[in-house]
Amino acid sequence: MEYISISTDEVEEAISAIEFACDLLESIEANRNRWKWVLVSFHNALQNHMVVALTHSDGSGAIDRKVWAKWVAAEERRIEEEERGVPLAKSEADFPVLKIDPFLGMVRKMRDRAIVKVDGIDLAEDSELFRILKKINFLRNEFIHFPPQSWTLFINDLPYALLQMLNFMEAIWSRSYRFSLKVGYDEQRYRHGYGKARRLLEALDDQYRKYLESIPQP
Repeated sequence: MEYISISTDEVEEAISAIEFACDLLESIEANRNRWKWVLVSFHNALQNHMVVALTHSDGSGAIDRKVWAKWVAAEERRIEEEERGVPLAKSEADFPVLKIDPFLGMVRKMRDRAIVKVDGIDLAEDSELFRILKKINFLRNEFIHFPPQSWTLFINDLPYALLQMLNFMEAIWSRSYRFSLKVGYDEQRYRHGYGKARRLLEALDDQYRKYLESIPQP
């Protein structure tokens, strides 16, 4: 029996999230509430770009340090038991669930390891980009864990903010060879996705700026 399924990994997630955001941006003016899903998609896209760039050969780079230490200790116990002839099953009780660092924690790792420093990306805590990422992370969390409430979000600066995130993602992609190591990686798909997202966001940024400039000043 063949089951209906999907297959994905961090490289697929990184580009498919951008492609989904582009689908939404093409009709965003028909329903501006779709900005919610554009923000969620960009957050997911950048998160997976960072996971790809940070991942070591053992898969540890993007994993929370404390969780990884527990996982390594459990693996060492398993190996010791096997060497003594007493196989130890890899049960959930023995091994912690692997979790990546929080979003801003990975941003700080990117900064500390200078992965995109040569591209002029400034990730200092007081930089414009870090403030944008902090805001997008806050909005994403609010949308995903949305309590009963009414909420108004000013969207005039969102195209510009997402363009800065896109610059960051392209810098990661251009500096990390790990994208090309994944089976099924398609360089042209990435180039097309970045290019399309940039054109859509630049057009919206120009549109929103002109609208604000047209409002009579008191």
